[in-house]
Amino acid sequence: MKKNIYWFVVLSILIGCAGITKIPDPDSSEARLFTEKCTGCHSLPHPKRHRFHEWVHFVKLMEEHMEKRNTSLSQEDKNIILGYLQKYAR
Repeated sequence: MKKNIYWFVVLSILIGCAGITKIPDPDSSEARLFTEKCTGCHSLPHPKRHRFHEWVHFVKLMEEHMEKRNTSLSQEDKNIILGYLQKYAR
């Protein structure tokens, strides 16, 4: 019985956590680009995690990290991602 309760709790937690990273308009090209570019090094942050001016700062920091890894973010991709974040930031 205890084993069943344990697995129920574990499964409930996993199901609950699965919805945490659900982002707005996930099928849009902007959201797909955000997901593609922003999960190479870390889990996907929700756009409401920060205000837009904070996102501008974090995107700049992430660009610097990307350059250190010999990858980059094109200006067009950056503008698309920032537009998406601006639309859905808190």
